[in-house]
Amino acid sequence: MIGLGEVLGSLSVLDQYPWNEVSTVCDVGASIGTFSIPLAKTHSHLKIINQDLERVMPQAKEEWEREAPQAVQEQRIDFVPLNFFKEAPVAGQDVYYLRLIIHDWPDAEALTILRNVRKAMAPHSRVLIQDFIVGNPDRSSDPAAKNIGIDVAPKPMLPGFGAGNTFMYQQDLLMLMGNNGKERLLDDWTTLATAVGLRLEKVYDLGDTSVLDFRMA
Repeated sequence: MIGLGEVLGSLSVLDQYPWNEVSTVCDVGASIGTFSIPLAKTHSHLKIINQDLERVMPQAKEEWEREAPQAVQEQRIDFVPLNFFKEAPVAGQDVYYLRLIIHDWPDAEALTILRNVRKAMAPHSRVLIQDFIVGNPDRSSDPAAKNIGIDVAPKPMLPGFGAGNTFMYQQDLLMLMGNNGKERLLDDWTTLATAVGLRLEKVYDLGDTSVLDFRMA
C-alpha cells in the first residue's frame, strides 16, 4: 500500500490542500503513518494524532522514530488506539483525515465509520476523505460536478472519460472482489455524507484519487 500510494501520486495533497488553515490533524485509520509522516515533514506547524488499532501502535511508533524523529522529539505526534467501528476518534480536531479507507467497505460499514467521526467533530472541524470518485455516465450531473471541483469530459466523450478512465472501473471490481467494498460516484459520496450529518464543501482533484472536503451540515 505504501508503494501504491506513491505510484498513484496521492501525496500531492501535501501541496494541493491549504494546510495553513488548520493546526491539528487526526489521521483516522493511519496505519504506521504512511500519509501523516510526510504531512508532518512538509507542514511542521501541524500537531498530528495517529489513530489505528492498538496492535498497530508499536510499529507506528518505530516508524515515526525512524522516519520523522524531529516530529517525535517536538511532541507533534500522538499515538491513540482506535477501532473506528466501535468508537469515535479524538474529539475536537481541525481535520479528520481518512485516506483510502471508505472504499474498503460497503455502505453500512462506511456509515458506521463516518458516524463515529462525525461524533468527534467540533463546529470548526472538517473531514477530508482521500479516495476515488467514479465518473458519472449521466451528463445531467455535469453542472453540479463542475461546481464542486470534478472534471467532466467534453462531448462527444462520455462525461466520466470512458475508456480513458478504465483504471477506476477496474479498481471498483477489485474492491468488490477483495473486500465487498466499492468505488463511488460523487452522488454516492454525498448520500453517505447527508446520512451522517455532513455536507460536501469542495473536491480537490489529485489525478487518480481526490480529496473530498466535508463540513458539518
